[in-house]
Amino acid sequence: GYANFKLKNYEASKVLFEQYLNQKNISSSYRRDALLRLGDSHFVLGKYWPAMEAYEKSIQLDFSKGVYALYQKALSYGFVDRNLKKIESLIQIVNDYPKSSLLDDVYFELGLAYTREKSDSSAIDTYNKLAADYPKSPYRSRSLLNKGLILYNAESLDEALTVLKQLVQEYPNEEIAQQALKT
Repeated sequence: GYANFKLKNYEASKVLFEQYLNQKNISSSYRRDALLRLGDSHFVLGKYWPAMEAYEKSIQLDFSKGVYALYQKALSYGFVDRNLKKIESLIQIVNDYPKSSLLDDVYFELGLAYTREKSDSSAIDTYNKLAADYPKSPYRSRSLLNKGLILYNAESLDEALTVLKQLVQEYPNEEIAQQALKT
């Protein structure tokens, strides 16, 4: 299963993980890991509902180690147009896994989801939190851009200009700075 996944042979990987999970006497640790990889195989194949089922089963096996599965489940909700469920799942991660290394990813996705729901103030608050709490995050520059674009589209031009100038000053060599300059 793992070898096929690494080789991007996701359909074969999915089948092999399903066969493995049909065996008896698998430790819960191995079962949880196989469910995660099964979920990942479905996810890559664009089969988001079966992916969510596999992720949910892995969460049920060990909630304390469920942050990755819950994050992937949240992303899947976004792909099947269940944006409010995506937001709910991302907020659950923030509340249940406050020390997770995925929190900057979570805040970025949460900002995107709020924007999709036209909840601009929540999106801006989320991007502000990401920028303030995760200064080294690879999502920080994109968060600043997204915040600037929200402000620009809301015709808060002075605020947008301030944010976009900050972006260009802090990340002058990133391609995203060029988009800020154009805006």
